[in-house]
Amino acid sequence: MLPPGEGELSNLQKNQVLRVLLEMGEGWIWTGDEFCTERHLIHLSETLAADTWGMQHRTFFGYQHEWLIVPPWDSHFTLFCGNRALIEQVVERCELEGFYCDAETTINWSLSEHKLR
Repeated sequence: MLPPGEGELSNLQKNQVLRVLLEMGEGWIWTGDEFCTERHLIHLSETLAADTWGMQHRTFFGYQHEWLIVPPWDSHFTLFCGNRALIEQVVERCELEGFYCDAETTINWSLSEHKLR
């Protein structure tokens, strides 16, 4: 059992998730820095074969921007965003644990209409 990393996916989880995305038909994906101020187009099969995961604090998103995987900085969890069918496939194939969020779900850096004290 591995504890979740702070602001990053573990190498084990990265490889597992990216393999599943490749099996699901994804080829090219975008990766960006923690703030997505820069991004790079990468091919999953080349990345997995090269095992060049020296990237820390990365955000991953689909070529057509239909999904997003982001491990928020200073958090020990990862957000998998996209349509429900895609997320359910990734969760099942990777044997991930968690819960589904909706419009009412908040996290420590969520915007709120309530004044913070």
